[in-house]
Amino acid sequence: MTRTRRAVLLVALLVPLLATAGDINQDLIEAAKKGDAAAIEVLLAADADVNAKDDISGRTALMWAALQGHTAAVEALLAGGADVNAKNKYGMTALMFAAWEGHTDVVRLLVAAGADVNAEDEEGTTPSMLAANMGHPALVQLLEEAGARNDESPVPLQAYAELIKAAKEGDAAAVEALLAGGADPNWSVQGWTALMRAARGGHTAIVEALLEEGADVNAKDDTIGWTALMSAASMGHTAVVEALLAAGADVNAKDDRFGWTALMQAASQGQTAVVEALLAGGADVNAKDDRIVWTALMSAASMGHTAVVEALLAAGADVNAKDDRIGWTALRYAQSKGHSAIVRILKKAGARE
Repeated sequence: MTRTRRAVLLVALLVPLLATAGDINQDLIEAAKKGDAAAIEVLLAADADVNAKDDISGRTALMWAALQGHTAAVEALLAGGADVNAKNKYGMTALMFAAWEGHTDVVRLLVAAGADVNAEDEEGTTPSMLAANMGHPALVQLLEEAGARNDESPVPLQAYAELIKAAKEGDAAAVEALLAGGADPNWSVQGWTALMRAARGGHTAIVEALLEEGADVNAKDDTIGWTALMSAASMGHTAVVEALLAAGADVNAKDDRFGWTALMQAASQGQTAVVEALLAGGADVNAKDDRIVWTALMSAASMGHTAVVEALLAAGADVNAKDDRIGWTALRYAQSKGHSAIVRILKKAGARE
């Protein structure tokens, strides 16, 4: 018997003595996240529940391994009896996670193990739709060959996936060729359009090409309600922000989850040039979000973004505005985080204690 084999057997014998059932199941999930196939085998030998779910989203070890693309871990879990079609709290399967992340080898393993290629999550999204949404055309084809029925899809998935892939990767020639071949710039799955992908990636030429072909500049995704402008602003892509504003992007639109505007996104990330571009484009400097109910100035002051604070004050930000949750001002947020330079700037601008 090899030393490694003896060690594995020893751990297998000790695990039941060292952990409760809940602990060992959590250990299995953690091993799956890390892709530790050897640990998975040990834990399964010690009677860990291969189909145990985490407490947050109801993901199994197989889902976590599939999400991370850990092929060996997926194989170990399947060999240990993992339910290949188990769903989390939102109706997602391991195959959906693998398709979303583009893990081709894992997708093949799961399909071979009997994964339902036509499973739907609670919103009716299939593995093929998720693969297309993230720009994985080869996976869309693989799933179709395995029996995925995409005739009910709102868009032609293969072509859509090609467009999303090109937009994400900044391949302007491919985008232009696809548009010339009849691709619709407003195709979307879960509301995600090629314009949003290109904007997030900072691909100005592609953004302009899509806008020229009629892309909806104010479309929102179906998950958090972000627009292309919000994505570009949060990532600091000034040229894209300016292109979108020139095309009529709603500078004061709010997302559907927190009620943040593009200005709030940029201010929280310390994107000074973008903040200035948005302000020049008519952004409401004193707008409040719908959750914390604070302003861009409060956010920037809290995060310690000095240059952004100065830009917002120069644009007329209300230095003494209070949030609607705990009544704090930008000064109070800066003080709480120890941002002394911002405290001095705010006081000089008239901030009151």
